[in-house]
Amino acid sequence: MWICLNDGFLSIVKGGPHKGQLLVRARKRSHLAAFLGPSNAEAITYTPERDYHWRAYMPASLIADLLRRRLRDLSYDNFKDSVSENALHNMYAAWWSNHLRYQQTEHP
Repeated sequence: MWICLNDGFLSIVKGGPHKGQLLVRARKRSHLAAFLGPSNAEAITYTPERDYHWRAYMPASLIADLLRRRLRDLSYDNFKDSVSENALHNMYAAWWSNHLRYQQTEHP
């Protein structure tokens, strides 16, 4: 699952050494740290040989709680405008354009 947040991009997949864990991955450490919060920062590992360099195995229940909190605290009415990191904003804007073209394949 890809998660686009206004302060980071994450990939979340099933897996982990313990039952009920998920693997949360990010291209930038700051994205993963912002999502997990300071109390979980020690769980972040650097994996330069992998496509996502930053990873953390976390309980699925914790990830669900963190996502619920993000939804509860949602304060913007325009997602792209809420992204302050320039490179992340540009990535999302390009992705938005690609999605629009994809949508137009259904009803050109």
